[in-house]
Amino acid sequence: MGEWASGAEARLRQMALLAATAAHDAAGPLTYVLANLEYLDSQLAMHEHELPMGRMTELRQCLREATTTAMYVRDIVQAIQAPRAAAAESHVDLHRLLLSCIKVARTEIDHRARVITEFDVIPQLVCSEAHLRRVFLNLIINAAQAVAGDVEKENFIRVTTRKANDGRVVVEIADSGPGIPEESLPHLFEPFFSTRPSHEGAGLGLAVCRQVIADLGGEIDVETTAGRGATFRVTLPVDHGSSRTSEPPADARLTPSVPPVRRLPRRQLG
Repeated sequence: MGEWASGAEARLRQMALLAATAAHDAAGPLTYVLANLEYLDSQLAMHEHELPMGRMTELRQCLREATTTAMYVRDIVQAIQAPRAAAAESHVDLHRLLLSCIKVARTEIDHRARVITEFDVIPQLVCSEAHLRRVFLNLIINAAQAVAGDVEKENFIRVTTRKANDGRVVVEIADSGPGIPEESLPHLFEPFFSTRPSHEGAGLGLAVCRQVIADLGGEIDVETTAGRGATFRVTLPVDHGSSRTSEPPADARLTPSVPPVRRLPRRQLG
C-alpha cells in the first residue's frame, strides 16, 4: 500500500508539473484567440446590414459558442496557474450553464446520441460558475463516450434538474451505454482510474469532479445497471438568502418517449 501511494504521489507531482507547463504555454495563444474573437464580434456589428438576417444570426451564434469555449479553456488555465486562488462566486443559472456545456460537447455527442433535457424550476446557486462548468462538461462528455456505436436514434443522454425534498438542487446525467462494471465502482473516483483505454484519458476527470463538488459542499454519486446505462447524480446546496430561480429554458427539448434508466439502490461513492 505504501509503495502504491508513493507511486501515485509521484505521478500526481509529474502531472501537476506537466499541467503547469501546458497552462503557461497556452496562456499567450489563448489571449490572442480571445482578442481575435472580440475583433470578429465588432466587425460583425459593423457589417450587420450587409448579410441576411438568418445568416447573421447563425454567425453570431457560432461566435458566441467559440467565445464561450475559449473562456472555458481560459478558466482551466487560470485554475492551474493559481490553484489556491479564490474563485469568483455569482448567481448561477444552472439551466443556462448545462445547455452551454451540451453545446461545447457537441463534437463528442454528434452521431452518437440524442440529448434529452428534463428541467424543473430550481433555485439559482451562488458559487463559482467556472468550477461547475468543469464538472458538468466532464460528466456530459463521459456520457457521450459511454454510449456504444453510432446509432443516434437509439442512444441518448438525459440531463435532468430538480429540487430535492431538503431544498438542495439535484442534477442527473444519464446515458444509455453499457453501464459500469460492478468491480469498477469502488475505484471510480480515484485519481488515474479509468474504465477506458489509457490513450483516451489520464483518469483524472471524475476525481476532479468529486473534489470540486465536495469543495462546494455537495455530493456526487452514481447508479448503474449492466447493459442499461449509468446515472451520475450531483446534489448541491442552495444559498437560502437568495430567491432567484432558474426556469426551464424555451429551447430545452423534452422527449418523454425514451425509457427511463432502471434505478439501483443509491450508492454513495467517495
